[in-house]
Amino acid sequence: LVILFVFHLLISHMVETKKMDEVYLYQELDVNKGLIKEVEGIDTKKKDLLARVSIIQTLQSTRVYLVRLLDALAKYTPDDVILSSISQANKEVTIVGRSASNNAISLFMRSLDRLDWVESTKLTDVREGTLSEGKEVKTTAGTGKEINLSFTLILVEK
Repeated sequence: LVILFVFHLLISHMVETKKMDEVYLYQELDVNKGLIKEVEGIDTKKKDLLARVSIIQTLQSTRVYLVRLLDALAKYTPDDVILSSISQANKEVTIVGRSASNNAISLFMRSLDRLDWVESTKLTDVREGTLSEGKEVKTTAGTGKEINLSFTLILVEK
């Protein structure tokens, strides 16, 4: 009988130990679930930051081209050419303006063609018209006509 009682106590003790181990494991699982959620939150933040870094890198890489373009326009725009708008879509920059002579347009395009970072220039539209009232355009030919010009610059990324 004593042996049975001791055996019963031993088994009871083992069962209690296993129950305590089970409670400890469940507590650790809860802690780990919290850590997993925290890691998932960090992964989400990491993805957001990487997306922002990518956008910033893209902006940084194109900033040089815009500075170069504006510098070139300031240097190479003849007196007879008036630029009215500049727009960019991907690698194409469209410049719209007016001029008093075809020669000024040709000089402007040749100057821009010589730049090492410009792939090509293309004149897409030339229309003749009279000068707008109240607006002076320096004319080398003195014709009193203005030529509306529109051409596209294609920038080469290095």
